[in-house]
Amino acid sequence: MAQWQGQFGGRTNATKVRTLEKTLSAAVTAFKVAAPSDRGSKLKAARNIATRLLSARLHMMRSRISAATEKQEQMRVESLRSREVAARASGIEEILREFGVGSSADGTGELTPATEAEQSVQPDRREDAAPG
Repeated sequence: MAQWQGQFGGRTNATKVRTLEKTLSAAVTAFKVAAPSDRGSKLKAARNIATRLLSARLHMMRSRISAATEKQEQMRVESLRSREVAARASGIEEILREFGVGSSADGTGELTPATEAEQSVQPDRREDAAPG
């Protein structure tokens, strides 16, 4: 019966995404308050979590697309596909900006806390009604 363990435990793709978003938020907070000597390790942790979040979001979108088979859901499928393409194209840098870590102006590639203008541009975090 091991295959049934946790079957109805409430763990879905959407809950995994929400958990990773909370984890990334905490990692970004730790990055922002870290001493300059610790920022490299905090940034690395935030980037790893952002990579996992991107993967989880893409997985959730793909599962919602495969679950939508009715003709009336075709518009929703197209919307999900366009969101999936946009998420793939923007990558983890956009996820980090979403959580308040922007790219530096000096071109070193090192990320810094985002400016207020960057933080005000938040993507739509609305969850679709379909199961994930």
